[in-house]
Amino acid sequence: MGFMPYVADVCLVTLAAIIKWTSALQCYDCQNVTDVNACNKTVTCASNEACFMGSTLLTNIERTYTLTCKDNIHCNPLGPSSALVGRSVANDESSSIKRDVACHECCATPLCNKALCNHPRPATCTDDQSVDCAKIHSLFNVCADIQKAKLVCPKFCNLCNVVDGNWNWWSSWSRCDVTCANGTQTRHRTCTDPAPQNGGLDCFGIGTESQMCILDRCPVHGGWSLWSPWGSCSVTCDVGMQRRDRSCSNPYPSKDGDHCYGDSRDDQICYEPGCTSTDIQFVVGTPVMTHCSGLRTCEVAFDTFISRANPQFNLQTATFTASKTGTYWFEWNLIAGTNYPDCYVYKNDNQIAKIVLDSNHTHVTYANQVQLMMNDYVRLKMCDVSWFFDPNLHYSSTFTGILIS
Repeated sequence: MGFMPYVADVCLVTLAAIIKWTSALQCYDCQNVTDVNACNKTVTCASNEACFMGSTLLTNIERTYTLTCKDNIHCNPLGPSSALVGRSVANDESSSIKRDVACHECCATPLCNKALCNHPRPATCTDDQSVDCAKIHSLFNVCADIQKAKLVCPKFCNLCNVVDGNWNWWSSWSRCDVTCANGTQTRHRTCTDPAPQNGGLDCFGIGTESQMCILDRCPVHGGWSLWSPWGSCSVTCDVGMQRRDRSCSNPYPSKDGDHCYGDSRDDQICYEPGCTSTDIQFVVGTPVMTHCSGLRTCEVAFDTFISRANPQFNLQTATFTASKTGTYWFEWNLIAGTNYPDCYVYKNDNQIAKIVLDSNHTHVTYANQVQLMMNDYVRLKMCDVSWFFDPNLHYSSTFTGILIS
């Protein structure tokens, strides 16, 4: 008689265990929610599944959660051979969305998955009361993985001083790296709020962000076109003038861009067969500086006749003296040497022209029609500079004269 009650008790215990084993597990079931407390939908898991929560930080302030059932062998996202306790960490650098720590955790009691992925650091360092830290450490060496052990057994594993890093505030955006058109500006943040300590996790994500900055269109500065061919000579005999032109159209200035520097027109003397046998003409070249003073002023001479020699032109003083009264045409074609002098033209003792060479006008052609009486003279008298150097002209500079009438 005593045996039967014992058998009955064993049967009841076994039946209760079978009922408990075969009862279906209920779990919360919501996708990509930002507030787990708002998830009220449930699902019945299969016999080989557990309750699951996955959490991903999409921005600095927003985290999304997925609650559902998951096959037991996949509860650990790192695979069935990985450690038992903890969470996974993912940083999808190929994504355009900045991702931070990802959490994947499972539990096996009804409606337990709302409490997963939430491990605030307590005011005092305590172990999770639902976990036997000594036992799981002896079985799985849980303390060997700091990042996982600190979630459940920080005191047992002596991890109370582990501090995970956290991003500080973003700096202000920098100035745009250009002054016009499109550029880039950046901002930075540091992993110092707090900084990781004693083996804690470094911050996940990027410490520098860039964005396009759009400013006003850049100005377009004007550029010279090529010179046109020389035009026809203004006369059919003796000496005349011809010109060539260029335009500030390569490109045209726009958007407050600078206009072209320099001259759009260039003139030169042209020589045709003589109208009479009495024309007087000279072309001299290769200027040299003589009698330079301490004031950086030099007199001008020429070395050679380019045209036929003319005794009325004194090469040593760069002076032409008229042998007859008439109208004369003179041209000074001056090219800067190693500096930019100002040169002065005199008729007798009176200055009649100042020819200025500078960085924008390194080649200047100056022409003038002058009425001369017999024995009047025209002279390229001197050149000077404002620097502590003697002035000079390029050897290809010339001085030309012709009796017109």
